[in-house]
Amino acid sequence: MAIIIFATVMFYAEKSVAGTTFYSIPDAFWYTIVTMTTLGYGDMVPKTPMGKIFGGVCSLCGVLVIALPVPVIVSNFSRIYQQNQRADKRKAQKKARMARIRLAKNASGTAFVAKKKALEMQSETF
Repeated sequence: MAIIIFATVMFYAEKSVAGTTFYSIPDAFWYTIVTMTTLGYGDMVPKTPMGKIFGGVCSLCGVLVIALPVPVIVSNFSRIYQQNQRADKRKAQKKARMARIRLAKNASGTAFVAKKKALEMQSETF
């Protein structure tokens, strides 16, 4: 929405200047997109004071619209990534714990069976 507004304002601010590069509103779109993303190719430059003021405001709006949300996005990504890392760690710990329990059950079961066979062998010998 801001791109449409700034492109229209820039076109009307610069259309009366001789040798302008703002031939139409779509041409002004290019300038607005380049200015708002802070690339600034320099292929289109406003010549009137009003165009320069709107160009500066356009640049500031681009920084506010594009650059300010980045830390919020990065922070949320970091939080979600850490939550996933913790969940993966808990799953791995649970899997290791279950493997130890299974191993202990098998070992105790094997020991029980071995002890039972030994007792049977002793009782048969007597």
